[in-house]
Amino acid sequence: MSNGAQSAFLKLLEEPNSQIHFILTAHAPQKLLPTIRSRVQHSVVPMLGSSQSADFIASLKVDEPKKRAQLQFIAEGLPAELTRLQNDDDYFSSRAETVGDARDLLQADTFKKLLVVQKYRSSREDALQLTESALQILRRSVSAKPQPQVVLQLERLLDTQERIAANHNISLQLAKFVL
Repeated sequence: MSNGAQSAFLKLLEEPNSQIHFILTAHAPQKLLPTIRSRVQHSVVPMLGSSQSADFIASLKVDEPKKRAQLQFIAEGLPAELTRLQNDDDYFSSRAETVGDARDLLQADTFKKLLVVQKYRSSREDALQLTESALQILRRSVSAKPQPQVVLQLERLLDTQERIAANHNISLQLAKFVL
C-alpha cells in the first residue's frame, strides 16, 4: 500500500464497527505506517523451508524433474505462488522467462544485458519482478559461496530496485546497474 492508501485505511482501522475485523498480511511490515503497526496484533508466519516446499511441489503432482527444480527456484517457501505457477502455464512461462532474463542481467555480456534493460524499460511492475528475481539469484549465490564482488553486486541491485520502486526512470536505473 502507498502511504496515501495506508492513511485512508487508517481511518477505517480507527473506527471499525464492532462486527468488522481486519486481517492484514505484509511481507515487509516495517513499510507500514507506525500508526497502523501500533493498532494491530502481530503474528509471524514463517515461510516454508526447502524440504517443505519440495514436499508441497510433490503434492501438486509435478513429475517432471526440470519443472520441479524451476518451481523450487522461483517460489520456494511460497505455497500460493507454487500453486499458481503449477496451475497457470502462461504465468509459469512468464516467470521462468523473467528468471532467465535476470540471469542474463547478472551474467551475460554488456550487449545482452542492455537488451534485457530495453525489454523491461516500459513496465515498472515487470522491472521490479526482474530485479527481485536477480536478487533471489544473488542471495542464493552469497549463501552458497560468499564473495565480495557478489555482495557488491547485491548491494548495487538493491539500490537499483529501491530507485525503480521510488518512480525513478526504469531504463536509467537498469542501465546504471549494467554499466
